[in-house]
Amino acid sequence: MNSYLALSPDVVDNLLDLRMLVERGTKAAQLGSPADENLAVVILDGANERAALIAASEFSTKVDNSFEGNLSRVAQAASSRGTKLPGVGDVIKLHKARNGVQHHGIKVNRGQLSLWASTTQAFVRALVDHLYGIDILKVWRGDAIHEIEIRDLFVQAERLLDKGDVHASIEKAYSAFSKAREQWARQRRRLAGSRPSRTGHFRGSEILGRELWQEISGSISDLDDYSEVQPFAEDMGEYIWLTSIRREPEFVLGVQDANRVLNFVFWWIVRWETFSQTVVLDRREQWLKSQRLVRPSDDLPASVAGVDIRGRSTHGWRVEIQLKDVPPEAEFREWAHHVLKKLGQQIGVDRARYWDLREDGYLCFESFLETDLDQLAQDIRETLEEALSELIQRRKDVEDHRKRIKDREEQLWASIEERVPSWLTAVSLEENTVARGVSCVLKISSEVPSVGDLSNKIRGDLLVEQCLYVGMDGIAIYPELSSAQLLEVLDRVSAYVDARKKERLESDLELAKQKQESLLKLRSSFAIE
Repeated sequence: MNSYLALSPDVVDNLLDLRMLVERGTKAAQLGSPADENLAVVILDGANERAALIAASEFSTKVDNSFEGNLSRVAQAASSRGTKLPGVGDVIKLHKARNGVQHHGIKVNRGQLSLWASTTQAFVRALVDHLYGIDILKVWRGDAIHEIEIRDLFVQAERLLDKGDVHASIEKAYSAFSKAREQWARQRRRLAGSRPSRTGHFRGSEILGRELWQEISGSISDLDDYSEVQPFAEDMGEYIWLTSIRREPEFVLGVQDANRVLNFVFWWIVRWETFSQTVVLDRREQWLKSQRLVRPSDDLPASVAGVDIRGRSTHGWRVEIQLKDVPPEAEFREWAHHVLKKLGQQIGVDRARYWDLREDGYLCFESFLETDLDQLAQDIRETLEEALSELIQRRKDVEDHRKRIKDREEQLWASIEERVPSWLTAVSLEENTVARGVSCVLKISSEVPSVGDLSNKIRGDLLVEQCLYVGMDGIAIYPELSSAQLLEVLDRVSAYVDARKKERLESDLELAKQKQESLLKLRSSFAIE
């Protein structure tokens, strides 16, 4: 079987779209209303058409406007390679039914829906397996989520379910949902505008009684919760169901429940992300940035495009200078910091003050009446040129620094690779912004019982000044250690890891032994052989 991750991004995108079509069409087929039945026929047929088109591209066969012709050529090409695609006849019947529904208003044969849904799944899975050697249902839906942290949580939920861990899968999916809701809550507050709390000092329990006030407060809380979820929920009943099953003991939950949770959470996140991409929360700031006159090349210093006196101040004039050829967004703030710092140093406060470089690229300040304006203009021009030179040099220094770190990282791993313990999967070097240095980042395997306990053990080593979590399976240690020092630390903590692994194994064996003994006693007591 080929690795899903080995496929090109374009193929992955196509497979994700295809899987969503299959799942969306299958879900619509199960809902039962006439509108959903019509939608199911259209989506399922669309999935088959999309699969046939992808296959035609891979097989390099002729593609025309006839779906039946394309399907026939794809089936023949697969057959010539030793694969007989299942359900081709039913796929054609579904296509004809879709034409009838969409173009002639013919009612869907409800009895055929489940057959067409299962046929589409079988056909698409067989075709994708033939093309790429993978099961399309194992293409993780989470890879369609853009936010990295949320995507990682959701993919973990899918993988946990794939391993049969239903409860852990549900909880991980809910974590992804909660993380997305946190971001949506912030967006929602900014879109709606901040509102002062009107109940902060209201002691409702003293007026209405504790039980009644608790009931009212709970209802308000539920209403706010539902109003936050509702914009991106296709069916609020699914959310109410989701909150209810999280109160159930984990042993009563099954794979079907987990799939239902993942389906709700996935589509909620996808709708929210789609909405987020169309919303501009900082319109004023974005408008100001759009007014900048950005430079066409990297080595062009900013210069003056226009100047205006906006009014009289107590001691002089309020001057506004429009700059052109300013750096792009990625460099603007750092460049602006350099410009303002140098202006303050070079010009001082005896000739001008209140320097500001606005988001729209305007340089504003207050000049004194007695200031030599010619000299002031010359100083500003020189400052703009020097700021670019400093920025270019700083960029080069940063790139050189990162390259040196990367070279040291490769040398470190090459010198220790053959001696690292099995619980360590990788070592990298990364900037430590807290300590202003470089840290060694250890990637820990799942065989370690507790990454937190391991981190505490490493933190107590004499060679380690600082030890921090990095993600769920990483530990960053400071300062940067030589290969000999790192191996010394690893050797010391390896004994601890091995002891903990042994303790866990012995504990699991003892627990299994006690369980078996108790079970035998119970069976004996009830005379059960």
